[in-house]
Amino acid sequence: MNSELSRKQIISDLIGVGIFMSGERTSFKDHPITPEKAVINAIAIARSDRLILQLLHTWILDHADIIHVEVLKSLMMDMSKVDRAIMAGLLAYTQDRKFEVVIKKAKVSLSDSNHDLDKMMSFAAKIGQVGYDQTFKKFGILVSKLEIEPSKKMIPFEHVIELNPFIKCRYIFGMNWRADIAALMTVNEYSPMQVCKLLRCSYETAHRNMKDLKKAGWPQLTWAKSSQELSF
Repeated sequence: MNSELSRKQIISDLIGVGIFMSGERTSFKDHPITPEKAVINAIAIARSDRLILQLLHTWILDHADIIHVEVLKSLMMDMSKVDRAIMAGLLAYTQDRKFEVVIKKAKVSLSDSNHDLDKMMSFAAKIGQVGYDQTFKKFGILVSKLEIEPSKKMIPFEHVIELNPFIKCRYIFGMNWRADIAALMTVNEYSPMQVCKLLRCSYETAHRNMKDLKKAGWPQLTWAKSSQELSF
């Protein structure tokens, strides 16, 4: 996690992808963030907060279809080995083969079984109350078996689609760079260089897609305005 990111910002970003928590939803105009980045940033606090880990687990299982693998692959390169192993465990639960490219090398040694995780993350397993999570164990992480959080912990997704421009545009354009570039264009005016830095795509990808989208009359700024006014 970026050391400058506060827990409050991380929680706001998780609300922005549809996890029902106490706090304010992130402003995508001021803080444009992809779903993958929101989840990856939260791994830092999930190390010591079992509820956060289980909320991430539940969200990924519910919404694996909207995760952009290319974005994920780029971001995971900068994660620590332990955080990458935790992320791999979450992705492996989906059994979606598209994630194989990002989890196949994500593993740490079980010989150092705590990996600076809070001791409460595995306490229930240590006292025999539940078993260890076998999916995470494959990646060298020992935590008590994860559970699915109830649906009331998630914001109804029809609201999330209207509130989160990245998710909205992925349903329109598919899971690709064009969708995320289109999302950025709805919330602010960016140059291709700014877009490639924000999304970590190539300059050519940013320039080409912005050019094509503008030819098609994008962005629909009226949608961007109305989405900011929605509440739940």
